[in-house]
Amino acid sequence: MSSIGALWPVLLGGALGVVVGVLAGFRRRVGSASRLTFARMATIVTTASVGALAATWWLWTAGRRPFSHLYFPPAEGTQFLSNEQFTTVVTLGRLAWTLTFIVGMAGTITLWAWSRVDGRRERHVG
Repeated sequence: MSSIGALWPVLLGGALGVVVGVLAGFRRRVGSASRLTFARMATIVTTASVGALAATWWLWTAGRRPFSHLYFPPAEGTQFLSNEQFTTVVTLGRLAWTLTFIVGMAGTITLWAWSRVDGRRERHVG
């Protein structure tokens, strides 16, 4: 099985996250058009990343592996893995770190963007 074929839950989680982000982003229609568009896009990126990260965690724990080994794999025992198993461990580990970073950054940007949409947080000098 190819590495992409093995990661279908991550792709599905990301796609479901996009759907949730689109639905959540279009609930609110008050505010500046450019700010609203930016906030909606940030919401979509955040929810897609959360969905993909949840699928990555599910893939890891479904194999009855300790969750802590996803982010910090133990060095001992890796010499007994086949090339395919080792590639899977490395790929899921990289995905977990990357998606965790993206979720954190995109979530922060999303919260900031939605707080600026309605314009209540703007400072008015005068």
